[in-house]
Amino acid sequence: MKESDWESYLPETQSIRAGQSRTAEQEHSDPLFLTSSYIF
Repeated sequence: MKESDWESYLPETQSIRAGQSRTAEQEHSDPLFLTSSYIF
């Protein structure tokens, strides 16, 4: 996220994006483990 764009986001968006380091591809989302299983 560019420094100049930071102030234009709402506090909720800033709090989610600020707490994570971006990957080499500049992604900021958590991975989805679609092969996970649950035990009931």
